[in-house]
Parts: sequence; structure tokens; C-alpha cells
Amino acid sequence: MKILDWLYTEPKIPEKGFAVWYDQDGAVFENYYKDGQRCGHGKVTFSDGTNYIGGWKDDWYWGEGGILSFSDGRVCEGEFLNGAMHGEGTCSGDDWGDYDG
Repeated sequence: MKILDWLYTEPKIPEKGFAVWYDQDGAVFENYYKDGQRCGHGKVTFSDGTNYIGGWKDDWYWGEGGILSFSDGRVCEGEFLNGAMHGEGTCSGDDWGDYDG
């Protein structure tokens, strides 16, 4: 294996336990893993500064109490399902005004 091949190879995702993992796009995941998927409580920070702190299930944002903060100042807090806002929550920021629902 050439050194350049190694530099551009995606690192192996942890199978279980807690780990800090960096992907090729510069995102940093601080999560618990089960069967190679993010689960439980954790955090991801993307290269643009957007981050999510909260529950994970099957590699998706999941559960109540998650906070998704965008690099432009918008913030969504509440329930997440399959990686998206779902159910009760609030969003605020210049582009959205304030949303409560």
C-alpha cells in the first residue's frame, strides 16, 4: 500500500463502545457505537461548524432533547427521528424566525 492510498482510505468505524471518529469530510463524531452504528448519547461537529448533540439510534439523530446548531446561528431543539426534526421542538434564527411546534 502506498502512503497516499492510506491517507485517502476511510478509517474503520468502531464496532462497539465509546470512540472519537473522524470522517474524510472533516466531521468529528464523539459517540457510543453498537454493531458499527452510532447509538445512545453523542455529538457530531461538521467541518462547517454545524453540530448536533443528543440521542442516536441506528446511525441517525434520534430521541428527545437533541440540539442541532447550524454554523449560521440557527438552532433547533427537540425531538428527532431518523435524522430529522419530528414531533415537538423549537427552531430559531434569522432565516426561520421562531418556530415552536
